Amino acid sequence: LVLDEYNNQCCISGYSATTAIEVAHIIPYYGIESDVIYNVIPLRVDLHRLFDQGLIRIEYSIPAKAFKVHIHHNVFQDYAAFDGQLLIKPSNPLSIPSKIAIDEHNKQFKELWTVI
Repeated sequence: LVLDEYNNQCCISGYSATTAIEVAHIIPYYGIESDVIYNVIPLRVDLHRLFDQGLIRIEYSIPAKAFKVHIHHNVFQDYAAFDGQLLIKPSNPLSIPSKIAIDEHNKQFKELWTVI
């Protein structure tokens, strides 16, 4: 269902090799209650790993009314092409990632993104 909603592509890279795309939970999976369309996004395997480690941050951009991708400086050199781009939206507006889930994911990695 998730891949159908996103036209069989990674929502960050746009890659469409479905064998290299996984469904990533925004708030980590904690049971069937968390397995809902607005708590998952399709990501290329490497991007999924970086997202789960907090090295990819997604924030809601008010002017664009869309989610913007940010790449952490630890992996920026290899993934700079994705920094600042907008997340690809699903075809059904009801399947758009939850802003609450995105904010919760970002809170988990707040210290990683804090500049001292």
